Amino acid sequence: MKKKDFISISLLLIFLSAVVIYEYGESIRQVSKEGVDKEGKPYIRTVSSKELQQMISSDLDFALIDLRSKEQYDEGHIPSALAIPFPELPSRLNSFEKTSNIVLYCKSGPWSRVSYKDMQKKGFSNVKILQNGIVGWKWEINGELVVQN
Repeated sequence: MKKKDFISISLLLIFLSAVVIYEYGESIRQVSKEGVDKEGKPYIRTVSSKELQQMISSDLDFALIDLRSKEQYDEGHIPSALAIPFPELPSRLNSFEKTSNIVLYCKSGPWSRVSYKDMQKKGFSNVKILQNGIVGWKWEINGELVVQN
């Protein structure tokens, strides 16, 4: 390959990389507060353990819902959390306003994601999930390493 061809190809690759990086950054900036990106695809709103800790200490008005079983809740839960096991949540949604600020968590995230999507379909507009569930909380806030079985 000639030196001139190599330089031309290199410059083209640099240009294309810059375009891809710019477009990716632009798509991230285009995410709206309604929970959809610029193409209308839904995304899941999350809160980190540190952000949740700040929310709790600031006395912000929100419901924190622990979706794990009653036994798991009794073994330990995040302060101020309400125990509403995953199977019971659909029947208990009527106790919340559709505009209520709600944070969901489970052990590590799957039940929270399913519940989040279900609540979105039912018109709840201010729902978030705790990133990595109580496992992440224990690690980030308490420094506990949780081994999953």
